[in-house]
Amino acid sequence: MTTNFFSTMMPLIKNLGSISVNISAHEDGKMSISILPKPKAGIKDEALQNLSPVILSGSVTDLDDQFFAQVTKVTEKTADFFSSVEAFEQHMEEVKKSTEMEKEKKKKEEEEGKKKKKKMEENDKKAGEKIELLNIAIAKRDFGTSSKVMGDLEKLNGHLSDKVQKQSDEAIEKAKQVVSTPGLFS
Repeated sequence: MTTNFFSTMMPLIKNLGSISVNISAHEDGKMSISILPKPKAGIKDEALQNLSPVILSGSVTDLDDQFFAQVTKVTEKTADFFSSVEAFEQHMEEVKKSTEMEKEKKKKEEEEGKKKKKKMEENDKKAGEKIELLNIAIAKRDFGTSSKVMGDLEKLNGHLSDKVQKQSDEAIEKAKQVVSTPGLFS
């Protein structure tokens, strides 16, 4: 006797992980078939591991006539559901990776911002010292030191806070005016 049971079942099972089938015979001549579709191994949702089986009961003739139609309905709906869950899980993994990447990017930007702020504070401190030194050199009319300090301050330009940048620009401008002012013996 040749049956097409497995040939018919293969396409139904193909989109699922597996199907457990339990067949029971009753004393009254009827049968019960329990069908439990199981998801593919890659699906992580634990709730899918606890699905209830579909139970078909009836006479041998009824089951012969209706079994594959009923199994087809169950497996198609279940495969669609499993596919949706799998797609959702994949999407969630992508979102999680994206979120982790964004967190990492934000963390890196914050660290870079802190480094820039620290460097600017260091530069502001150096500029403050240079401005004091420039003012002393101008007061002493030490034009060699004034020129060197102005060069040092100009190197810091663009790397200072707005307030210190303004002070640096004013000190340089003042030094240039003093240097260009004719002296008593010129």
